[in-house]
Amino acid sequence: MTNMITFTAMVLAGVLAWQQAQAAEATVITLSCNGNVTDGKSVDAKPDPVNKLGVVVNFAEQNVSFAGYVVPISRVDAANVTFEGEVKGVAFGLSLSTTVSGMVDRVTGAMTATTQTQSTMLNWDLLCKPANRLF
Repeated sequence: MTNMITFTAMVLAGVLAWQQAQAAEATVITLSCNGNVTDGKSVDAKPDPVNKLGVVVNFAEQNVSFAGYVVPISRVDAANVTFEGEVKGVAFGLSLSTTVSGMVDRVTGAMTATTQTQSTMLNWDLLCKPANRLF
């Protein structure tokens, strides 16, 4: 009888662990995006192509990550995930601050974003699809 209870407890623990892993997996969406990025401060700027840019929408941690930026999610609804925030960093001994804002359309996969520092502004116009997992 004790062996049966132990076996049942182990099976239940395994099922619960599997369910938690499935739930955690659904809270992170990895996207592969293609499109263009344009210099937002130049009137006649030509778009530069962006290919296979990874974008991670992490609902558990409430952030969106792309191009080295990790930005808080500000709003989620049935159609869109909106994000905005200030990303601070250091480059070449200088303290930098970048304002990032944008949104991902949950239906079409379209993503628009703006990244702006004191001297630069980039406008991102991307079309994303779920990325295939490598392993």
